[in-house]
Amino acid sequence: MTPLPRLLKRAFLSDHLAEACRTLGEGWAAAVVAEGKTLAAAGAEMLTPDSEDCLTQPLPVGGETAGHLLLRGPSGDMESLRPAAALLAQGIAALAEAAEARRAVTGEALEAYRELSLLYRATVTLNQSLDQGEVARALLAEVRKEGDDSHWGAVLVGDGQGFSLLDSFGAPAQEVLEAVLKSQLFREIVQSEKGEVMNELAADGRWDAETPTLARLLIMPLIAHERCTGALVLGSGERAQEFTAGDLKQAYALATIAATVLYNARLYEEVVEARNFNESILENLSNGVITLNLLLGVTKTNAAARRILRLEQQPLVGSPISNLLGSENAWLLQPLSNGRIAEDGVHWADRDIVLKGGARVTVNLSVVPLRNVEQQQIGYMMVLEDITREKRIKGTMARFMSERVVEKLMDADESVLGGTAQDVTILFSDIRNFTGLSELMSAPQMVETLNDYFTDMVDVVFEHGGTLDKFIGDAIMAVFGAPFVTPEDPDKAANAAIEMMARLEHFNGKQTRRDAPSLDMGIGINSGTVVAGTIGSPRRMDYTVIGDQVNLASRIEAANKFYGTKILVSEHTAKKFSRDYRIREVDSIKVAGRQAPVAVFEVLDYHTETSFPAMEEVIQAYREGLRHYRRRAWKEGASFFAEALQANPNDRPTQIFLHRCWTYAAQPPDESWSGVTELRASPDA
Repeated sequence: MTPLPRLLKRAFLSDHLAEACRTLGEGWAAAVVAEGKTLAAAGAEMLTPDSEDCLTQPLPVGGETAGHLLLRGPSGDMESLRPAAALLAQGIAALAEAAEARRAVTGEALEAYRELSLLYRATVTLNQSLDQGEVARALLAEVRKEGDDSHWGAVLVGDGQGFSLLDSFGAPAQEVLEAVLKSQLFREIVQSEKGEVMNELAADGRWDAETPTLARLLIMPLIAHERCTGALVLGSGERAQEFTAGDLKQAYALATIAATVLYNARLYEEVVEARNFNESILENLSNGVITLNLLLGVTKTNAAARRILRLEQQPLVGSPISNLLGSENAWLLQPLSNGRIAEDGVHWADRDIVLKGGARVTVNLSVVPLRNVEQQQIGYMMVLEDITREKRIKGTMARFMSERVVEKLMDADESVLGGTAQDVTILFSDIRNFTGLSELMSAPQMVETLNDYFTDMVDVVFEHGGTLDKFIGDAIMAVFGAPFVTPEDPDKAANAAIEMMARLEHFNGKQTRRDAPSLDMGIGINSGTVVAGTIGSPRRMDYTVIGDQVNLASRIEAANKFYGTKILVSEHTAKKFSRDYRIREVDSIKVAGRQAPVAVFEVLDYHTETSFPAMEEVIQAYREGLRHYRRRAWKEGASFFAEALQANPNDRPTQIFLHRCWTYAAQPPDESWSGVTELRASPDA
């Protein structure tokens, strides 16, 4: 690190401290010390390294402490000095850092000039030909200008299968080159894409060949377009003069330019050989391609472009693009006519092109400038991807699932719609007593009510990542986890149910304002393994889920009628919740079609104090009552259920269990009693 006195002049530093003391006010004094000496001081008194009762603040420069700032104020309170000391020290340190940087720049400038001179000369020399052999000879000529007579050099090119000699100087022996190419050393350096110098080759563990004529190596991979296309290898049998870091740096600079030139030379040769092949590829591309000159006349088209624009029978080359597209497509023609095409092109997604006759085709379209080898613009290239069919499919799918799921499905393999067993969460919702309500409404009013209701509820399902499986009369079946399973599916379903109840309250407010009856609904949720896939006949297919867990979800929804609840979830779903909900276990039930009982839980998060008074007190007492009930402690259970009912007389599950406790207290069940409620018939029974 440069000493502080050499970075900041004494006069400048004194003026800086004096201005700081004037700004701080009367009675302030400051000094900068380094190496035990005062560099500058100002203020009410002259501070020195021996001064006491002053605050000392380090001055860091280049990560090291170059000196210290001493500061004394009129109050003598050290804590009050710290903000001013920190700010003043930061400014002085910044000035010193800037001075240090200026000194470094001066030293680096000469080295940078040498490097730029080499790069300029090499760029001019190496870019004079697109013949790989001539480029290799030019590269080796530049290397020899800085090397000694004991060196030999070789340029190797790779074809993906191995490396071969392109050119060399110093006549390296064939067996020496073969030893280099076969060595682990060469393979590792090429794979790492970083050059290395080996001045003690025999001691390198990656070198296992016996070559007395080779003592040291410099290997520099030729990297172009993020892949190794060859290597520059320098070798010598002399041990007296080693390869240096400068040699490696020079080799890197030359290799960087040569790699690109060699790569371009190879491409040029391949392009010349494959011109007819490329023309064939262009003609058979699935995307349409149209090239235009600067006057916007068509210079080339492929079959896909003619098909997309419905112009298979019309000659296109030489026609103005405006004649082909017409004024209805001003969104495309105006940027072309006004020259508003950016350097990297313009890209439109999901846009309609109006064809002659009024037909429309939906495309993703890109327009990019075309340039010649001198980088002069010579026209434009249009690339059209016909997405008319995809847009129609996407629009249809969006009626059944959220936009995010549609996007994932469009990107996925079609196998996701095949029959697969997967874990999902199923949600059923059903309007209560809709048959009776429909008698109070006219047919148009009933249709309007259902459409508005379904719109609100399906929006909620989509917002929470669910898929609409089907409408069943006035019921909704939604699936969370098909076609794409996530760990959050049970929570998404529960949150959707809670939001559906909130939307229903808002919906009923609108019903009241238009003098229409309010709706009530129940929701049932279950999680488990189902078969998901496209099911149906060849003429009509639906993507759906089937299985016992689907039927259970429907039965759980129906159980709401019996228990007077709104949202019931199975134990399978409740166990998978990752967040806390206000829930209570309602009962263990057997439903029609299943032998195994299942515990059902009520989700209460949608309730307010008005809709469910004293909720916490009710839940606590209810849980205690249920615990005693299952222990056959009927009187104790009845007392807790009575306590819950006193807090909320309208709580239907509490009413049911209080009645059961009274009944069993009067006439206890036999030993076969399991506490499971059978809902095999209609839940209203």
